[in-house]
Parts: sequence; C-alpha cells; structure tokens
Amino acid sequence: MRIKRISVFVLLMILCLSQEVICQEQKLIVYDYEQNLLDSIFVTYDSLTTSEFTSHNLGAFDSEIENLEESFPKQNIFPNSQFTFKRKVGDDFSVTSFPIRTSIKLFSIENDTLLDLCSGSLVGEKYVLTAAHCALLSGENEISFDSLYACPIFNDGSPNPHFECSHVQKVYFFDEWNLNTEDIAILELEELIGSRTGWLGIGFNDSEEYYLNNVHYKFSYPATSIPQVDPNEYNGDTLYYSYGKIDQILPDHLGATNVTGIPGESGSSIIRVEQGEVYRSFGVQSYSNDIKHSRINNWKYYAFKAVINNSIVHTFEEEYLGTKIYPNPTTGFFWIENLNKEKLKSIKVYDGFGRNINT
Repeated sequence: MRIKRISVFVLLMILCLSQEVICQEQKLIVYDYEQNLLDSIFVTYDSLTTSEFTSHNLGAFDSEIENLEESFPKQNIFPNSQFTFKRKVGDDFSVTSFPIRTSIKLFSIENDTLLDLCSGSLVGEKYVLTAAHCALLSGENEISFDSLYACPIFNDGSPNPHFECSHVQKVYFFDEWNLNTEDIAILELEELIGSRTGWLGIGFNDSEEYYLNNVHYKFSYPATSIPQVDPNEYNGDTLYYSYGKIDQILPDHLGATNVTGIPGESGSSIIRVEQGEVYRSFGVQSYSNDIKHSRINNWKYYAFKAVINNSIVHTFEEEYLGTKIYPNPTTGFFWIENLNKEKLKSIKVYDGFGRNINT
C-alpha cells in the first residue's frame, strides 16, 4: 500500500506559546477507502487538562428525548454486580428517540452482501466511534475489509425507514494500536446521517469518582448466544440495551466486574447519562470479560475532537504550492503563510460560486 506522508496540526498549537499549556503530539493514521491511501497525521494536545468533553446534539428528526433511569439497577442484574442483563430496546423505549437513535450497526460488505460486524455510536454529523479491531487487523495498520457500511438504529432485521445508512469513507486510528490500549477508532461516513439522528458527545475525566457515582448505558448489537453467561438469544439483527454501575476505572479501560459482553457488542459506547443535560461516550467495548471498554483519555480525546470538529490542518509539502492556508475548511478567520522567499504579489479569495470576495 502506498503511504502518503503529510504533516498535520490543530489550532491548539497557537496556545503552545502560553506557559499555561504543555503541548505534545500524538500520531493518528487515516485510511481512505476510496483512494486506497494510508496517511500519517500528527495532532497537538494539551497534556495538563484533566477533563473535557464535546457537546451532544439532538439532530433534526425531532426533539424527543427518552427518559432513561439514572439510579443503579437492583433487578435483572449480573450476579455480584450492579449492571443489568441486556433487554431489547424496542420492548421498553421508542427506538427513534434520542439518544437511542445515535446507535449504529456496522456491517462489512463481501460480494454485495452485508455481514454482521460490530456496534458503534454517532459522535458527529458523519462520524462514528467504534473499536479499532472492528475495521483493522488486530494490532496492525491494515484494514480487515474492503468496505464498511453503517446503519443507525437497525432493528428487527431492517434499517429504520426514517434514517439513511452510509458507506464508510475513512477510518482514523492510533499508530501501533493494540487491544489492550488504543482499541478505538473514528469512522468517517460518506453521508451526514448524524444531522438527522443527532450524536453523542465524547469526553474524558481523570477522576475515578466521576465514573463511579453515575449510571452508564450501553446500546449494542449482540450477535451470538452464549447461554452459560446470558440467557437471551441473539443474532445481531436487533438493538439491545443494558445499564448500571461501572467499577473498573483503569488508565486504559472502563469496565464492570462480573459482567460479560457478547460478540457483536464490540465498539459500542459506554455512555454517561444525565437526563436532558449529558449524553456522552467515554470509551468503546474491546473485551467481553467485565465489558472492558477502551477508555478515552486526554490525548485520545484531543485527537478525535480534532477529527470530529474538522480542525485538522493539512500542510502539503509539494514545492509548487508555494503557500500554506489554514484552517481549511473554515467558517471564520484563516492564515496564509508564504513558503517561498519571494513576496506574494496579490491574494484573491473566491466563494463557492466563483465570486471574488476580497475586501
């Protein structure tokens, strides 16, 4: 596979001049399915920040928010835990309500056939948070499938008629990732399906108490029946939910002791819910045992935030370009840097209709 090398920065670099910010770099890899290219990306982040999050969005479909329980469960729970067995979402809730409608079923495509793969969560208009092993060969910077397909609230064996599905265009993941640490990725979709469904925020917090004292939810697509650990029968075509207390707060994982996941749930988010105020993912399921989730920490958060906010700046090194323009795209101010020794003679700016908008 041809590797195209580019240098990438985020706007946080401007703050690195301040003594209040300690900036470091983290390397991301992005694979483009259409161009069959693997790129290197370097994201700058503030290593001193202990907590931050992005905002959730209800989307344009409607303003209906599901009233999710915020107390720790006492029934239908795994033995010696405070986390429930899974139930069909449709038995208890409206599948089209928020935040349920941010749930994603992922398929691989082989010979024009959709095959069950993983779970995920919308975290932006066209971005899905999932596990890296759902898209990549284990521990490798190499894709597992030629094509991926994402459907919001796929249920009872069918896509939801109110929302469209989308092919995956790109996958962002961490260089030298592995199942024990960086098993987490962002998928960029071809279609802006999140504009209708809405999306979850993502976040991190260094405090253990922040996680221990709040209920967390999971919406996922279990695909295999394992009666020894879970009495339900699963085939991957229906959305399930579970919730409760997580008690394993580790540097790289969040989990619940004595709770067992099911194949197909990989990539599903651990979601903190504060009714009407917070709907936020803090990691994605990597292991079935103790439902261990690859935890979003400081540098993972800033890398994914840059992707979701589209604030990554590509600085191409070809000499004929002559200039560096960033951020691109932008909805506000931008910088133009001359890479040549000669002075720029003129600058002309045009809008999407070809009109000169120089002022």
